[in-house]
Amino acid sequence: MIANGVAFSNKWADWRELVRIRPVHDYVAEFMELSKPVGYEPNDDARQEYDKALQLAVESTKEIKDFYQRYPTHWSDQERTQVEAWLVSNAEALKFFEKGSRKPCYWPEYKPERKQSVVLSSADGKGMMCLSIALATRALVSAAQDRLGEAMDDIATCYRVGRHLLQCRDTMSQVMGMSVYGLASQTTRMILSHEDVSPELMTALQERLEKLAAEQPIRFDFLAEQLFPLDTIQSLFTDDGHGGGHIPRCFFTSPESQRDGLEYLLSDMAEATDADIGEWRKLDRHSTTDDVRQYYRALEEATSLAPWDYEKNTADVKNAVEQIRKNSFIRLLCSVNPMLRHLSAKARADLDSVIAILAMLRYKADRHKFPENVELLAGEGYLKTIARDPFSSGALIYKRTTDNFLLYSWGVDFDDDGGMPSTWGEGEQGGDQVLWPVSDAE
Repeated sequence: MIANGVAFSNKWADWRELVRIRPVHDYVAEFMELSKPVGYEPNDDARQEYDKALQLAVESTKEIKDFYQRYPTHWSDQERTQVEAWLVSNAEALKFFEKGSRKPCYWPEYKPERKQSVVLSSADGKGMMCLSIALATRALVSAAQDRLGEAMDDIATCYRVGRHLLQCRDTMSQVMGMSVYGLASQTTRMILSHEDVSPELMTALQERLEKLAAEQPIRFDFLAEQLFPLDTIQSLFTDDGHGGGHIPRCFFTSPESQRDGLEYLLSDMAEATDADIGEWRKLDRHSTTDDVRQYYRALEEATSLAPWDYEKNTADVKNAVEQIRKNSFIRLLCSVNPMLRHLSAKARADLDSVIAILAMLRYKADRHKFPENVELLAGEGYLKTIARDPFSSGALIYKRTTDNFLLYSWGVDFDDDGGMPSTWGEGEQGGDQVLWPVSDAE
């Protein structure tokens, strides 16, 4: 009886702590309100068209995805037949996709994954990327068959879809939007490299992209994203009144902590993240909430900067982000990593490079030679602004060669390797991201 009494007293203490966890704020409702486009009108929303497109979408095979890495003139007859059959199977889906892209806004249908949780599923990422790849592939096929106007239209549609995704308030949709921008930019460079596109078509596309760049910043918006860790805090800590604002003891030790969707033990999580569980026991609700809000404010500022400026010129912002991330519990709650700033920077550089390349080729069509420098393009009205290299202190590097030109970014190693090709300088040997000329693989 004594043993049972001790066991019951322990459970009673645990129960008293657990009932002092009182979620009081509806973060799901707040997220839904924040995610709604300003001045929202249902008729302006692309959701209905995109949903129909996604229902009709036919996923590509791995082989077809590999074909995309080569220009259609390098495909075998069998490969071309496979790709064209896949595009035909997606023809109806792409009609709805294109129609939706012309709507002013896109508001995905967010669905809570668990009761009282702001963990939300949004756009069908796999389907959206499938149809974006189909658009890009169809643009390549059209261009190779001398239907360049159709190819430019598909590229413009791809960019519009990316714009819609960038406007969403969840991070995964924004990441997907930047990926679609990169896909559209790569496709455009491939076509410009292999085909003789008329100055009229290049001018029209450049104007579209310049307008897009002016209207839609390529950056992350974390205002809504921080609601997830705040929701987790109110479901994990006792209240700040009689509860004392701490994590209940049983959450570190007992399977009974698996309540209201908290399907884990903090001790297991601490072990998996090599964290100091003792430090977690000392956390209080108020300071943890303040740390989360401070982290997202710093992260918002960090990702609005070019990576070069973040690394070289803004020690205060960088130190603020890194100091907060030393707290392993905050790292666990806040899954958004500062390295995302590289993704947005690459998407910006990709889009800016296409605009610059279009201007270069238009100049060449008029003057029968490439300009000596980028400043000449701006001075003579071919280019509105000179593209910044987000990974250096200056513009994207432009060098005129004998019969072509070189355009590149320093990449994430933050140094000039003379245009040595790499994937954004991420390898052990560094290198640069060469944006023009297009490699044989493209």
